[in-house]
Formats: sequence, C-alpha cells, structure tokens
Amino acid sequence: MISPVDGSTLTSGTVTFTWDTGVGVTQYALWIGNNPNGYDLFSGYVTGQSKTVSLPVDGRTIYVTLWSLINGAWQSNAYIFTAYTAPAPTKAVMVSPSPGSTLTSATTIFTWNGPGVSQFALWVGSAPNTYDLHASVETGQSK
Repeated sequence: MISPVDGSTLTSGTVTFTWDTGVGVTQYALWIGNNPNGYDLFSGYVTGQSKTVSLPVDGRTIYVTLWSLINGAWQSNAYIFTAYTAPAPTKAVMVSPSPGSTLTSATTIFTWNGPGVSQFALWVGSAPNTYDLHASVETGQSK
C-alpha cells in the first residue's frame, strides 16, 4: 500500500487506496471492514493499482486487506487506519442585529451564519418562541 500510509488517520470519508504493482501479481482484491480480515465496508476485485471508496466518518478503526494473486495463490497484506471524524454540526447564530439590541427601524434585515446548514427557519415574534410577526424558511443567510 502506497497511500494512505498504514496506521494513519484518514482525511476524508472518500478515500483512494493506492498500491504498487508487486511482482508477478495477476489480480488484486481489496477488503475493507470493521474487523481484521473483515469486508463489511467494501470487498471486490480491483483493476489497476487504486480504488476509491466511501467510508464511515466517525473515527472508528478501519481494517484493510490488499490481496494479490501470484502464481494462482492469493496472498495478503493487512493495514489499519483510523476513519476520518466529521465535524459536529452546529446550529446557526444571529449575526445582526446583535441579540438583545433595540431595533432602530420598522424594517430590519436579519443576518445569520450557519456553516454546513442547508436551510434556516426565521421566526420573529412578540414573545419568545413565537412567530406572530414573521415566519419563513430560508436557504440564504439573511432576510
């Protein structure tokens, strides 16, 4: 295995495993699993010297076995990786007007940020958790 380096932490949920040709190898197979010699995450014959796969992004241990067919017999090399850990989602935060401030106009532009958030609901009410003044679902970060 050339990359990723054995024992490393993967940097993404999509990983390209690359290996050298070996000597006398006529076919390759790749097993990827949650246990040594496991293949519950991926298994298959591979043409060429690389394979891109989607893997869990929760920091678990990933076991990879690269099989080489040499003179009619399968031989293996085992590798261990730590899965990429995806950042935890975060909720949106109001940027302006500042929370707790006094609004200075009857027309106000609300701006928020929420990295990784795909949709926002904006409620404006005369009491906490109400929306008697305005309610909308937004895909942008201002209204």
